Amino acid sequence: MRGVRKGANMSVQLQIEVKPDYLAAMFSGEAPAEEAWRRFEPIAKHCKRENKNKLLLDFREAHSKVSLIDRYFLAVEAQIFAHYEVIQVAVVLRPEHIDLQGFDELLLQNRWVNLRHFTDIEHAEQWLLK
Repeated sequence: MRGVRKGANMSVQLQIEVKPDYLAAMFSGEAPAEEAWRRFEPIAKHCKRENKNKLLLDFREAHSKVSLIDRYFLAVEAQIFAHYEVIQVAVVLRPEHIDLQGFDELLLQNRWVNLRHFTDIEHAEQWLLK
């Protein structure tokens, strides 16, 4: 399938798929949150190569405990998307991983990253495509 790649040598697997209007990156497996955010720059570069300024990050199949400090560093590292002119980032999480206080989204918006959390792909795609 065109545009699909898998990460290697890590506990978290990454699959990237080029969609007509956005890039989708699906994470699966179990590892520290740090393994996910270390993949953000390669994902951002892939968006630029494919001329996509919208990104869907799907973490529903990733099984990691995420602390408040992990959330902070995920937000700090996610500003790489703004650097590569990714203007919208939809993050799909399992319901138990949603930050109900909005800490993640606030941190990212303060870093010029337009990011929203969702618990299903359909709502994430609707937001990305409007």
